[in-house]
Amino acid sequence: MKKTFLIALIILFNYSFSFADTEVSGLITEDTTWTKENSPYIILGKVGVDYQVTLTIEPGVQVKSGAGQDYYIKVMGKIIAVGTETNLISFTVLEENQSEYPQHGVEFDTNKEGYRSWEGSRFEWCEFSGQYYCGIHSQIAFNSEEPLLTVGNCKFSNIGGSGIWFQIHSLIRDSYFTNCGKSYVDPDCIVTNNGAVIENNIIENNYGSGISGSDGIISGNIIINNKGSGITASNTDIFNNVVINNGENGILCSESTLTYNIIINNGKGVRCSDSTLTHNLIGNNSIGINGCANVVNYNNLIGNKEYNYEVTEYKPYAPQYSECSDTDATNNWWGTAKENEIAQSIYDYYDDFELYEVIYTPWLTEPDPNVPTTTSSSSTSSTTTSVIITTTTSFLLTTTSTINSSTTTSTSPQPCISESLYGENSAETEFLRYISDNVLSTTPEGQEIIRLYYEWSPIIVNAMEEDAAFKAQVKEMIDEVVDLIGRELQ
Repeated sequence: MKKTFLIALIILFNYSFSFADTEVSGLITEDTTWTKENSPYIILGKVGVDYQVTLTIEPGVQVKSGAGQDYYIKVMGKIIAVGTETNLISFTVLEENQSEYPQHGVEFDTNKEGYRSWEGSRFEWCEFSGQYYCGIHSQIAFNSEEPLLTVGNCKFSNIGGSGIWFQIHSLIRDSYFTNCGKSYVDPDCIVTNNGAVIENNIIENNYGSGISGSDGIISGNIIINNKGSGITASNTDIFNNVVINNGENGILCSESTLTYNIIINNGKGVRCSDSTLTHNLIGNNSIGINGCANVVNYNNLIGNKEYNYEVTEYKPYAPQYSECSDTDATNNWWGTAKENEIAQSIYDYYDDFELYEVIYTPWLTEPDPNVPTTTSSSSTSSTTTSVIITTTTSFLLTTTSTINSSTTTSTSPQPCISESLYGENSAETEFLRYISDNVLSTTPEGQEIIRLYYEWSPIIVNAMEEDAAFKAQVKEMIDEVVDLIGRELQ
């Protein structure tokens, strides 16, 4: 039994130093797999995936782009990057302070004849971070019946520009976006056109808007604390989203349909034209609805600071050329059943006769029960937390749990093998702590090593206390490992 522990410990300590960098550049002309054993893959030139060729990336692979604007993966064929919940695929830059950064992590493009074979490309359980202009990018626009590309259970964090910029029909789901746009002029976090479906994501603390898109579906997302608007969209179905604490607008839209959304504590709640709003909670914004909606029915408009509805569109001299008209705003709950108070919360024709009119009669005498609610009508931190807890995605829970449980030595259980052998503050123990915190904790493989080390430590320490010969064997092995690591780092 003790021999088994010793062999396992040797494997454990040597595992993180068994990988060699694989430098890649040039055109991939046949189906290729990037393996965990050959990871990390260092991009030191243009990497192309040719038309009708598939690049498959295994779970646990790291892809790092060197110092060049063109040092990224350009896909003319197909890419399959499918990690696992506990073994993510990582895309990042080689060094945070390198002299030049790549434009993208991955770009979808056509070959020189204009052909492409992207259908079925997937990113699952991947993580994108670093000073990219965009994590995943497609400037070429294509219409299609089915999504050409799927992004699911991925994390985009600390991206220099946008997390995703697509001009193709795509599915973006169950993913987490944060701190995107920190190095460029307020780019939007997710930019899509041509029929994207964006569902069940968490999009928070980004430097521009959360989502900017057209001709698609945006549903089930939590969009909070972004400096721009939560959602900017045209010709889009927007439903079942939680949109809170965004700096400009909760939702900025045209020719769109908004249903069953929670829109609270934003600059303006909904700024819109030629749109339909039903069964939404719109509260505690500076202005609830701003602009010129066509239909506003069965919404709860509560506690908006200046107006529940402010019309900003003037009637033109030739009305037939206007996209706006008087708003059918019947059957809403305005936070009161008193007509004079409802009228005071609306700015329209009766305040400026050149504006369109908001027709609010009849109105509801109590909140619409079909409108989604929070635990409070005010947008406090507890309200936000309650909403997030009830609608969060699996990736965020998994990521938070993994980070809290496996990335630092300070929270790991005792006893510790190194401390038992050398002492808590010895040079050897301090050196191994440094390796754990600054080398192992930065990769999924290293985090797994840390977890296994502290899982096995109590058993091995107990065995060392009972058997001096076994303890000497362990010490001899770790002495050699410390020397090996020191030489590897030189």
